[in-house]
Formats: sequence, C-alpha cells, structure tokens
Amino acid sequence: MNNLNLTIKEKFGVVRDNEFLKFCYEQKFVLKKQVDSWFLLNGDFGSAESCKRVARRSVLRLLGYGLLSGGSDRVFGKSKIYEVTKLGIQKLVDQGILPGDCSYVQKDNSTLYHDSLVTSVRLACGHLGIFENWNSERILKSENTEITPDAITTLRSKNKNLTIAIEVELTQKSKQRLRDIFYKYQTNSYDLVLYFVLNQNLLEFLKKLAAECARKIYFCVLEDFLNHQLNSEWVNQFDSFKTEKLTKGENNG
Repeated sequence: MNNLNLTIKEKFGVVRDNEFLKFCYEQKFVLKKQVDSWFLLNGDFGSAESCKRVARRSVLRLLGYGLLSGGSDRVFGKSKIYEVTKLGIQKLVDQGILPGDCSYVQKDNSTLYHDSLVTSVRLACGHLGIFENWNSERILKSENTEITPDAITTLRSKNKNLTIAIEVELTQKSKQRLRDIFYKYQTNSYDLVLYFVLNQNLLEFLKKLAAECARKIYFCVLEDFLNHQLNSEWVNQFDSFKTEKLTKGENNG
C-alpha cells in the first residue's frame, strides 16, 4: 500500500512539475517569491509551510534535471529568477504540453519589471478565482493576431463565456499610438479589456483618451488591485464596477 501511495504521489509530482514548467515558460520567467504563490494555487498542502517545502523540492528537482535555470538581476535585487531551459522546453513539447513551435527566447531585460507584474496579476486573479484559460502574450505572439495583449482569458458569465484582454500599462505612450490601440480593441471581438495601470495619474490620462473611441475598456490601479483585491475598482469615462462583480460572472461590457 505504501509503495502504491508513493507511486501515486510521484506521478502527481511529475504532473505538477510539468505544469509549473509550462507556467514559467508562458510567463517568460518566475520570481522566487512567486513560486510559493503558484504552488499554493495548484495544490492542497494543509499549511503554508508544507506548500513551501513542496515548492522548494520541486524547484530543486527541476534545477537538478536541467529543466529549469536560476539566476538574478539587479532589477529584483537578490531575488532569484527562474526560467525554463531549452531542455525543459523540449521536454514539454515532446509531451504535447507546449505547441511544437515553442522555442527558447532570451528574456528581454528592458521589460523584466513589467513581465513580473503580469505574472503577479495572473497569480492574484487565480487566487481570486476570477478567470479561466489564461493565454499569455508569449503564446499569443505565435498566432499573429492584429493586436497582442499581455494575456487573453475567459470570464464565465451568466449568459456566455466572455473573452477578456488583459494589459499591464506602466508608461505613458503617445496619444496617437494609444488611440490606435484602443480603436483596435473596440473593433475587435473582445468582450472586455482590462488595463492594470501604474498609478492614478496614468489611469486618468488613459481613461480620458479611451473615452474617444472605446467603451469596453476599463482601468484599475495595479497596486489597488493587488492590495484590495475584490474591493478594487474598475473605471472608464462612462461607468465603474468593483472587481467582486467579476467573480459573480457579471460585466459592464
């Protein structure tokens, strides 16, 4: 019986390791502090300490097999950065977990902070149980769509499943470039576009600009979302709603 239980645990561990590798690939990299959050979201460990132990073992195992690499960057101080190696990607492709055209791409140092926040948003949304079927920018870029958001996900509504575009915006782009982006979103098939923005000033700028061409785009200050979660607020020039509304399958789009 013990051997049987051990075999089941080992098989479950392999599946979870593969899912974690897939997550790391989709998000380009994962910070050490985000590892525990992912494992907490993807298992029932009984306690936070138990979760951390499982996460550490898994990461060490993947590093030992050469499927994961660990490094650092001054952007994040002493925090470890984990990436899937070429061998890890090939393993996921061979097992049909990733599409055959997936390949290793060096992470872009100019977007490290932005990319880490996209991962934080994905994990936070996961813990709140808001969305399903998260498709990351890295996967979407291979599909050659007219516009590539940071992610596309699904919101289960009362009447139908809604397609949601996710953007994390940290800088103020030119007005014309933003108008072009907003217009494409408005005329695209997305039911709702959610912008997580750096601060209130940027939110006000984007909100006013989006009013000219897009009613289905909403904005929320990223820090407000991460700190207040369900009580955080989404706004545009015409309407507003709390994040809690998304968990009930309601939307304003």
